[in-house]
Amino acid sequence: NRSSDLGLVLSGSTPTFSGQKGSSEQLSVKATFSDGTIHPNLFQNGKAVFPGLITFAPPQQVTATADGQLTLLDNSDRDVQLVITANSSVSETIKFAANLLPALGDVDIGEKTGLPLPDRTDGNNFRVPVHVNIDGKVLGAVEIGRAV
Repeated sequence: NRSSDLGLVLSGSTPTFSGQKGSSEQLSVKATFSDGTIHPNLFQNGKAVFPGLITFAPPQQVTATADGQLTLLDNSDRDVQLVITANSSVSETIKFAANLLPALGDVDIGEKTGLPLPDRTDGNNFRVPVHVNIDGKVLGAVEIGRAV
């Protein structure tokens, strides 16, 4: 079995997976087999090169298909972990921020990259960005309230 001593190197993923709900990204996974053979990407043209070799344990904020397609579902207040396992024996974990951007007509608060609302130091003032997706149109007015 060529994959018994498989080493994984993860690339192509950024520290932030951001986009509108349902946005997708193709994962890139480099593998080195025990005989020294290097496969630069186990996913090509949206398909697994070796079907069934790689499995995923995604966090609740993303889904992952057997073909390495990640789909963003929700924000996270902490870095999330995606566990990738090859041949049920070799695992690697990638950590990233899951950060939704506003859909058309929607509003989003927080940073566009990294965690939407990173930890802050008690007693210090800070700014929270507010993003409105108006698709390049002119925004006439905004009313901001606070729930008590």
